[in-house]
Amino acid sequence: ALKHVPLLEENWESAIQTNIFGTLACAEVAAKCGVPQFLLISSDKAVDPTSVLGITKRAAEQIVSSLHETQAVGQGGRRAGTKFIAVR
Repeated sequence: ALKHVPLLEENWESAIQTNIFGTLACAEVAAKCGVPQFLLISSDKAVDPTSVLGITKRAAEQIVSSLHETQAVGQGGRRAGTKFIAVR
């Protein structure tokens, strides 16, 4: 992930490509390969985003949350696929 606020403000395309689409690509590969857990380390800047960093980290959190909600639940109510987790 890219995390330097001044750099990301000037290079927002790279921030979007890395922090959003990079997170999605890694998460999809993790699920496809049967990785038990995928952990996204986010940022306090995602709480009320006012910068490119905050916006892209918040979007990455939403991706991970969405993937967690859509994973199949197996027998006995246990999650059958990858467990997706985002922490700040």
